[in-house]
Amino acid sequence: GMGGTLTISVVGTVSGAGRTAGSGGDDGRNTNSVAGGNGGTGGTAIEILSNNVTLVNTGTIRGGGGGGGGGGEGMSSYYTSNPGALYAHGGAGGNGGRGEGYNQTRTNGSSGGGVVYQDYGTTIFGNNGGNRSGGTGGNGGTYGNNGTNGNTGNNGSLDDHEQFGNYTMGSGASGGSGGLAGYSVKKGSGITVTQSGGGTQVGRTN
Repeated sequence: GMGGTLTISVVGTVSGAGRTAGSGGDDGRNTNSVAGGNGGTGGTAIEILSNNVTLVNTGTIRGGGGGGGGGGEGMSSYYTSNPGALYAHGGAGGNGGRGEGYNQTRTNGSSGGGVVYQDYGTTIFGNNGGNRSGGTGGNGGTYGNNGTNGNTGNNGSLDDHEQFGNYTMGSGASGGSGGLAGYSVKKGSGITVTQSGGGTQVGRTN
């Protein structure tokens, strides 16, 4: 509803907010492995909701980086005759990294945790079932870039107990999706913006 015209001159730097990371999948030592959470979408640097705006950019306009996806939980197994009795709890997925943004640095995703073997709550031997650790979390995106996806949890292999016992095997859960980059300049529906200046602009546009 703006009347008249408006010129926005960017000679410095306008930065969108960085976004939060997806959490690693972890079901608290229950039977089903949990997928990693999705990373958040980077913040918008400039949003324009009225016509008759001119944007002159001789500086930098940059959308926030997307958050990294969380890693998926590793494979779990449990007794088929008693599904409530967990035998192997897959490692928890690692958390994703946060996206770069105003007053916020970018971080990498963290490694997944290792498998925990137990027999009705008591730790036992026979834990030679290969790698069942959680997936590593995805990295946060730099300004104007998507976060990366989290990694799938590992499946490992059958250990001595599982080869000869009566077990139901799960599978490693998928990692979360990396968050999208933020908009450098986002226009409202039906809005036209005149742009000039030749400055740097990174991030999504519409």
